[in-house]
Amino acid sequence: MDNILAIIGITIGIINLFLLVIYINKIAKYKKMYDASLAKFNNTANVKDKFVELFGRLETVEQKCLETKEYCDKLEENMSSAVRKVGLVKYNAYDDTNNKLSFSLALLDKENNGVLLNSVYSIHGSNIYVKNVNKGKVEERISEEESQALNCAIKNTDYEIGSESTEVKKVDIRKVSRTRR
Repeated sequence: MDNILAIIGITIGIINLFLLVIYINKIAKYKKMYDASLAKFNNTANVKDKFVELFGRLETVEQKCLETKEYCDKLEENMSSAVRKVGLVKYNAYDDTNNKLSFSLALLDKENNGVLLNSVYSIHGSNIYVKNVNKGKVEERISEEESQALNCAIKNTDYEIGSESTEVKKVDIRKVSRTRR
């Protein structure tokens, strides 16, 4: 019986010695990682001071983020009355001209308020008419082309230059040549 207890004691001792070697290896590995982390702080600086500095910088970044969010909120508030929706319909106003130089242009904000421009071109000259749009409605009588432009603008909530639609033709005004008489 004493031999069995001695064997069990020796076995437990060997297992403990084996576990001790494993833990010593893990501690050595963590020490290397710790030393590598300290090397990033130039080994001469106090780690606590570096963390205080980093947390101070983090607070500055958080403050800048709050300021940027407030600025963006103000921009969004100011943009509520900006032109966001555009509808353009080009047409031939008279049979004596063989080109589509007349147009109806609707410029609306987020709430469908804005203006409706109608330019009528003829061989004798060109006239532009402006009508107010309030909540997507016009008090004056409007033509079929003006109605199409207004409907295109109301449906075109996310107007992007360069996106093509069958009803609306987008014009890049930088490419339009200007002539003087």
